[in-house]
Amino acid sequence: ALSSRSPRLLRAQAHPRRSAPRAADAPPRPHARITLVRHGQSEWNLANRFTGWMDVDLTERGIGEARVAGQLLAQDGQEHDLVVTSVLRRAVRTACLCLSATDQCWLPMVKDPRLNEQHSGLLTGRNKRRLADEHGAEQVMRWRRTFDTAPPAAPDTNAFQRALLADERYQRGVDVPKSESLKDTLRRVTGCWEDTLAPALREGRSVLVVAHGNTLRALVMLLERATPEEMSLVDLPTACPVVYDLGPDLRPLGLHGAWGADGPPRSGRYLMSEARVRQAQEAMRAQVVRDIAVSTVSQRGLPDAIATCEAYTADGASSSTVTLEDGQSFNVRQRPPSYFALESERITGEAKKELRSFQSAALRALGEAGGAQAEAEAGGAQPRCTLILVRHGFSEYNGQNRFTGWVDVDLSNRGREEARLAGSILRQAGVSRIEKVYSSCLKRAIKTAWLMLDEMEQQWVPIQYDWRLNERHYGALQGREKRECALEHGKSQVQKWRRGVHHRPPPWDAAAAASVVDRRYAGVDVPRAESLADCLRRA
Repeated sequence: ALSSRSPRLLRAQAHPRRSAPRAADAPPRPHARITLVRHGQSEWNLANRFTGWMDVDLTERGIGEARVAGQLLAQDGQEHDLVVTSVLRRAVRTACLCLSATDQCWLPMVKDPRLNEQHSGLLTGRNKRRLADEHGAEQVMRWRRTFDTAPPAAPDTNAFQRALLADERYQRGVDVPKSESLKDTLRRVTGCWEDTLAPALREGRSVLVVAHGNTLRALVMLLERATPEEMSLVDLPTACPVVYDLGPDLRPLGLHGAWGADGPPRSGRYLMSEARVRQAQEAMRAQVVRDIAVSTVSQRGLPDAIATCEAYTADGASSSTVTLEDGQSFNVRQRPPSYFALESERITGEAKKELRSFQSAALRALGEAGGAQAEAEAGGAQPRCTLILVRHGFSEYNGQNRFTGWVDVDLSNRGREEARLAGSILRQAGVSRIEKVYSSCLKRAIKTAWLMLDEMEQQWVPIQYDWRLNERHYGALQGREKRECALEHGKSQVQKWRRGVHHRPPPWDAAAAASVVDRRYAGVDVPRAESLADCLRRA
């Protein structure tokens, strides 16, 4: 019923079918793999608005969709080598949630503005159904799905465009467009393909791309060698992974159906049921005639069901913490259309209080004489750079008072809250720009970095993971309660292991090593135990 109401312009066409392998043929062994995931439902997906380069956040349902996408990747046994995403928070956050679900937080992540969504020009922020009332459903579908029809361009005086032109992330060699067609978007996506994606794939690596509907359509066009006419019938629902196995020539191996009921052949394999994807695609097409939001995750939990609802935009600015069934909590922002997300009032208030307390204590400790002396010695010079050191938030083992070391335990909900508060404190302290983040390869530090950047509105900042920043290796003590160790070895000895410089704990055994060491440490001479002096050498 939804398909029959689609604009005539984009109705089904006949498509030449590629030759499928015979059933008796052995499937060729893949040389490389690329998996495409569109971000979870965003605030403007929920509002049925053109989003483009606007940096809107995920909804609560979008967070759930991203987690489900990660679970599907994990169930499929996917192990990636590289993650590539855009610099927009809805994609970055989806990538982080997917990696958390697959337990591969340590994977290198490239954040590339060339994977930003197609620029919607003057349509940015406009409701698709209302635009159809003004311009006709066929015209709106031309803007949405044809290859070379760009929306009306946004002048530099446009409020959204001014925000983009002033944005820190686009100040270095990024040509901010005024509007784009899929043809324009393909041009910049091709650059990312040629210098980032294709080289990794030629090396036989597995790449996860988390981006946006139209940038992923551009990648599908490159992978499938599809025509502009065929691409008008290709839709990618939110958080639905599509897996391409590739040969040495980077051509897809095999066929897995078609793009929609009447679309071109599809070489990518859905990790959701065909029925669920088909329903989502048809509902997406109907958004110019029905003011609805679409989700690939149904609250009923049915494998082939999607969810739709009336399009919605929150009337007031707010932020809330949502706790899901497994006990994990996430910060969710609901607000009217705006460029930057508003801080959670509660966390911001805490950050201001903490900052005032610190400043008062620092002034008391410094004293008037000491302050004058320090100012004279500085000579009024401004710092050339700033290094910020942050220990990770409270982990599960911190809560159990265990030695952690290289054991890759997660943050507790308290630790997640601490990480958000740390980011908010930095923002309140005037830290408005971070050039780069360095973290260990352990998820408690990585997730702390993610959450801090999220609170600072700087999700796009590059993060480099380095095993040399891992916690000190506690050898055979790892995973054991500290009190238990003190009873066994004596409090004085345990304190030497914890706080001494040259005291190395007993080494771990092969079984303990096998439970911790994985492919992230390929080529690394993993220690069996470390003193602080050992840790200092690698750090």
